[in-house]
Amino acid sequence: MNRILATPANLAFELNYVAKTFAPLAPWAAPGAVVVGWLAWPALTPAYKNETFGVPLPVAPGTEPVVVGSAGTGFRQVKYVKGEIGERPTIEED
Repeated sequence: MNRILATPANLAFELNYVAKTFAPLAPWAAPGAVVVGWLAWPALTPAYKNETFGVPLPVAPGTEPVVVGSAGTGFRQVKYVKGEIGERPTIEED
């Protein structure tokens, strides 16, 4: 079994070695974190972004109901009609 860190003197020696090794890389910590964040952000799910960072969940366009007039008598009845592949659907009112 490797007993490099078994005594306090060995532990201090190893920590000093690690500190001297990584000290020249310290100025790259902030730019490296920015690059990692830039590359990782698209891979995060909206739910994770909301729970961890408080970023509001995106709202899909066209999901909110449309109220007719100021009287608030109800909602319009609409129907989405699919077009060709890659085209946006059109809305037909009933």
